Amino acid sequence: MPCDTIQTSRVAWKDTTDPKLLKGALESLGYTVTETATGLTFYNRDTGAEGTYRKTILTIRSSYGVDESQEQVKRAYSEQVVQVAARSYGWTLRKQTNSAGNTQYAVARRY
Repeated sequence: MPCDTIQTSRVAWKDTTDPKLLKGALESLGYTVTETATGLTFYNRDTGAEGTYRKTILTIRSSYGVDESQEQVKRAYSEQVVQVAARSYGWTLRKQTNSAGNTQYAVARRY
């Protein structure tokens, strides 16, 4: 794909999506995130990707693969949800990579 081609991807998220967790997920991926009156705007200096989150619609624009960017955001958001749930139950998480190269968490419960 030519370097001057910009791809756009729009994905509808559920109404229950927590913008604060989404912001944390985007920041964990290296995006600079700004909260606005209507949602979030974000930009990644390393990749040039940028986007918005407005009323459950996440839009990413990039000259790189935007579908993979959407998948990265979904995984990072899931990690944020797991971490918040673990804290609420008093669990300790340890992040690991399994033999297939996938990220997984080991959970330790406090008694």
